Amino acid sequence: MGRRGSGLESFAKYKRSGINVAIGTDTFPPDIFQNIRAGSMISRMHEKDVESSSFAEFFRAVTLGGAKFLGREDLGKLAVGAKADIIVVDLAGYHMGVSDDPIRTMIMNGSGRDIKLSIINGKIVMKDRQIPQIDLKELQSKAQCYFQKMKKGYLERDYQQLGEEKLFNSSFSVVNSVGKDLSKDCVKISKDTET
Repeated sequence: MGRRGSGLESFAKYKRSGINVAIGTDTFPPDIFQNIRAGSMISRMHEKDVESSSFAEFFRAVTLGGAKFLGREDLGKLAVGAKADIIVVDLAGYHMGVSDDPIRTMIMNGSGRDIKLSIINGKIVMKDRQIPQIDLKELQSKAQCYFQKMKKGYLERDYQQLGEEKLFNSSFSVVNSVGKDLSKDCVKISKDTET
């Protein structure tokens, strides 16, 4: 939504028409709070109305709307018989400001970095922002290398043949003299994963 200069016209219009709207994230940044915030603002601009694009409606689209789209009655809610999929969001950070409505505060000021605890199907998978047995620095390094490979795939599949400078244009010129050369790490990781 909005990243390529377009938006769903509009979330509120689909809801009024009785269409189930499900919201998720599959791109960088994979931050559902940012997606809800942007989606709500884009819908409000299209509609010229705040109430029909409330954070509550977007929250429902992320939880119940997603569950309905997947045909899963056991997701998207806290209820007997439902999967115990829960996140705990820290609303105490200074950047959160004052809190009168936890959902509004979380969406307006929060991000995925504010999640303190994640429970999936009743099992704690992340606590105090730590994932057991996961080296986040190593994972980030591997992700950067995979992204470099993925960029090549985009270039091969781009039907418009726009080229790397158009598809992956930087906000400013990039100078690689300050940081280390990531490509060396990618070669090492690639060799390690082959064995």
